[in-house]
Amino acid sequence: MDRLQMLEAICKHWEGPISLALYLSDAEAQQFLRYTQGSEVLMSRGNVGYHIVYKEGQFYPVNLLRNVAMRQVNTPYMFLSDIDFLPMYGLYEYLRKSVVQLDMANNKKALVVPAFETLRYRLSYPKSKAELLSQLDMGTLFTFRYHVWTKGHAPTNFAKWRTATTPYRVQWEADFEPYVMVRRDSPEYDRRFVGFGWNKVAHVMELDAQVLDTPLAITLSLTGTGHTFSIHSVTHRYWTHL
Repeated sequence: MDRLQMLEAICKHWEGPISLALYLSDAEAQQFLRYTQGSEVLMSRGNVGYHIVYKEGQFYPVNLLRNVAMRQVNTPYMFLSDIDFLPMYGLYEYLRKSVVQLDMANNKKALVVPAFETLRYRLSYPKSKAELLSQLDMGTLFTFRYHVWTKGHAPTNFAKWRTATTPYRVQWEADFEPYVMVRRDSPEYDRRFVGFGWNKVAHVMELDAQVLDTPLAITLSLTGTGHTFSIHSVTHRYWTHL
């Protein structure tokens, strides 16, 4: 419930279907219902599914929630993200086109979406890669978690991404935890993970070991507005709730 304000923003950035799992008490479920009914943005959407898991025990079952959301996906592919992230404008259409352009129906690839973060509550959201690079150079944006855990996104190779004009691949490495688009029939998360830490790392390792017939592929169309990235607000991060 502490990050519901992100939901409206996500819906403004992402016009595609959304499968959202929430961990709520009975009282919070009623509060959430009132919140959605009072939101013009959310009430205007007919392609957002809300899946409530009722609170039980002291630990936050992060991977159980992810699996609940994944099981309700009814599209061939799914972009796995967290509520802290705002996708770039147009990311949904970009990913849809990538499925066709990369012939993903006939191979096993995962598309990695480069992630960035800000320490600011208010940010002029970049509308292009040029604007994003400018904000990186000014220090208003950073590559995601570079100052906390560089291994998590180092294989994305942000230095290469800055100048890349054609798609490029990245090789899986230990501790890699990117945000990815994968096929709907991809393995679920290991529900034994609770709270914060290593849950995405383990999932990506399994994807690379069991599912993908190529290294994790990052595909960027760096022309026009087709720049793939998402931005995370550190101010909304709660470690116990990922």
